[in-house]
Amino acid sequence: MDNKENFFIKISDEKKNSQIISFLSEIKNKLLSEIYMIEKPLHSPYSQREYNNENSYMVLIPGKKIIFVDCSDNDSGIEDYKDEILDDISEMAGVLGFKNLIGRPKNWEQDGLIETFNVRELLEYAQKRNHDEFLNRIDLGNIGAQRKSQIIVSLLIGVANNPNIITKLVPVSVLEKVKQRIILFDLDQTRFIYNDPDKKVIKVQGLSGTGKTELLFHKIKNLYLSSDNIKIALTCHNKVLANTLRERLINFFNLAKVTKQIKQENLFIAHAWGTATNPFSGLYSYITNFYRIPFYPFNHFESFDITCKMAIEDLKNLGIEEYAFDYIFVDEGQDFPDSFIALCELVAKEKVFVVGDIFQDIFEKEDINKIVEADFVLKKCYRTDPKTLMFAHALGMGLFEEKKLNWLEDREWELCGYTVEKKNGEVILKREPIKRFGDEEIDNIKDSVIIYYNSKDLIGDIIGVIKKCKEQYPDIEPGDIGVIFLDNDRDIYEMISKLEAKIYNEFGWESNRAYISKKNKKDAVFLSNINNAKGLEFSFSICVTKGIKNDLRYRNSLYTMLSRSFLRSFLITGDSEEKLKLILAGLRKVMEEFCIVTKEPTEEEKEEIKKLQIEAKKSPDENFEEVCDEFQIESEERKVIKKLIIKHRGSLPSDKSELRDIISKYTDVWN
Repeated sequence: MDNKENFFIKISDEKKNSQIISFLSEIKNKLLSEIYMIEKPLHSPYSQREYNNENSYMVLIPGKKIIFVDCSDNDSGIEDYKDEILDDISEMAGVLGFKNLIGRPKNWEQDGLIETFNVRELLEYAQKRNHDEFLNRIDLGNIGAQRKSQIIVSLLIGVANNPNIITKLVPVSVLEKVKQRIILFDLDQTRFIYNDPDKKVIKVQGLSGTGKTELLFHKIKNLYLSSDNIKIALTCHNKVLANTLRERLINFFNLAKVTKQIKQENLFIAHAWGTATNPFSGLYSYITNFYRIPFYPFNHFESFDITCKMAIEDLKNLGIEEYAFDYIFVDEGQDFPDSFIALCELVAKEKVFVVGDIFQDIFEKEDINKIVEADFVLKKCYRTDPKTLMFAHALGMGLFEEKKLNWLEDREWELCGYTVEKKNGEVILKREPIKRFGDEEIDNIKDSVIIYYNSKDLIGDIIGVIKKCKEQYPDIEPGDIGVIFLDNDRDIYEMISKLEAKIYNEFGWESNRAYISKKNKKDAVFLSNINNAKGLEFSFSICVTKGIKNDLRYRNSLYTMLSRSFLRSFLITGDSEEKLKLILAGLRKVMEEFCIVTKEPTEEEKEEIKKLQIEAKKSPDENFEEVCDEFQIESEERKVIKKLIIKHRGSLPSDKSELRDIISKYTDVWN
């Protein structure tokens, strides 16, 4: 890797500082920490100011001393530059609510938070590759000083942290440390915020938990403040996530002290579809109303894909003379057909930003080049423990089982942040260690995934898990817990009602049935099916299923829900230990050796996997019709069976083998 690809650099003379850049790259690899080499704060209005720096610059390493590098020809030059920067940091801290926590510039210098190097002096460290002496010189001995440094770095690179949450320089409990984490940008995240490729549709691919949504907020804020008349849209697939995005974005703007009023006509936030009667209920609804083209309701066509294609055709026939928006942001882009992105491109004047989960996208796309062509790829997961992420990926793809449900080639694994080693017929997949919280107890948590199998009482076992969490983490709050039911059976809603009552009786806590409220409530335990938990995160994720299915869509949902947690994910299932034998062995390997060990499918098996992927893209209705064809069921009989299945289960299963079992029972009774 080129050294300048290793950390964020924005200085006037990179070539002159090439040896220092190389040295800092080695330091980054040694610390597993981010480094920023900048001349001025990255965000507006400070990025537009002129500083008296004479090519001097800062080197920022979170948790270390703030480094000023003197490239001036006189002694006073660096002092003037330093005073200007420190004054602006103090101003930022005051505006954003951190001054009481981190103090004033004179305190920082007295406490040894600031270090100045002459450029020749730093070059000597670089030439001698004197890592240890350099690190000793910039070391901060106590946690309080390290967190002050992290906050100062976050201010300089433009990250909006919450002063109402980050209230302590030395958090004590594990949950305090999780909740009071100081957010920083890594190299790829920083590039996305401050660099734009010269193209209209910009694609960002990232794993679950890589901070995609927070990055959208920062980008939206910068654009929203750039013009008084700007029109921005933010959309996603479902109402719960849209409501959550709206609430989070408003809170984010408040944190960032954005004084410009949020108006719906300037900043539109809604899910993708909407209704004909309310143009602000969805992006498609707004577009059809804006251009006066036909609105097609949810049940008019077989899919949203066809609906979007019809809208595109109508718009091309009409001819676009005015744009509905300047910028459109699409969250969870993997949930949408290409036609929806094309529709957004047609009605946006400047750019469309599409953010998606690379892992889910690889599940969905037949052409890997669509993934490779992403403009920004975020590989580092800061929410979920890497062990949890590895297990969730492996379980989602069936990597521990004889029959794999999915497989990635080496390039695809690398895009997902894995290193690939092939040895003695086995494939060993590893992830780079990452400092999520900078705390040994959290970053090295034991058993970040726990499976409870052979469950005869799912509700009782959920209560048992919550009790154990309360015992281990006494300061736990209701909103720290998310309980997600993976099955689509109708009786899960009866179970959720019983669980809600049980939680209140046992703990005195309120619960939030998100499939009804369509919101995430911080003072209540989150209870939901899989359709309403995307984009949300919890300290503890409890996934519940009667049995793990060999259905690609189900497994993809299982991966997504397991990776919702900061600290620990639980999987409660009615499956027996014997049935889960290979999965449990794979889990132990991940937890103990920090790797996935699997076998590459044969070429024949890979062809079978491709067929599975094609099948997975079919709708439950299509699968139902095909299974009915197999059983040679007449049209009228199909209607009756379909109604009975939906009445009993709430929906048609997407898995064909499950459909075959159900339909065979109905036909036995019918005959």
